[in-house]
Amino acid sequence: SNTALFGTLTTDAYDKAGASDGTKALINGGNGGNTAQIDYVTIDTIGNAQDFGDFPGQRKSNAGFSDGVRCVWNSADGNDYEYVIAATLGNATSFGSTTVYRDRALTAHGNTTYGITMGGHGYTNSAWDEINLIEYVTIATPGNATDWGSTLAQNRDRAAGTGNADTAFVAGGSKDHSTYVTADVYSNTIYAISMTTP
Repeated sequence: SNTALFGTLTTDAYDKAGASDGTKALINGGNGGNTAQIDYVTIDTIGNAQDFGDFPGQRKSNAGFSDGVRCVWNSADGNDYEYVIAATLGNATSFGSTTVYRDRALTAHGNTTYGITMGGHGYTNSAWDEINLIEYVTIATPGNATDWGSTLAQNRDRAAGTGNADTAFVAGGSKDHSTYVTADVYSNTIYAISMTTP
């Protein structure tokens, strides 16, 4: 059926990212409004979002995932991960550091063990461009991200990340160009990555 209005966020913004433990759906600040605030709704109860807590600073153009207990966000415009315990309202806490500085990290997926970030727009080889790097964290144990051990077949930014407990998908996005030189080149390919073993 068609979509229906569930409620409204506490701020108008874009480039938001979500994560859920299955009971609450959490949405980060985005670009515009109070960009450090985390909103939440209770999934089974229609209504407006409420304030869950805050990030230590602006969070936008990133992605989130959850193991059903922790909700973790990678950090665009930064090099860290942050998390909350979804059952308990409060501010986000540092989880660990990324393997590479990304100013966009929109593509991620998680299961009950791993949260992986795939591609994005990062700084490598003394230049900003799409990247093909895949990194992961073990959600139950805060710590720095680790290289997954493989890369995307193409550099990829602004792709969708989704999947199930066994497989992560990277779908669409822009690829293989310098943002500051040429126009976007878009992709319709879908890559699959096993979530079982890094």
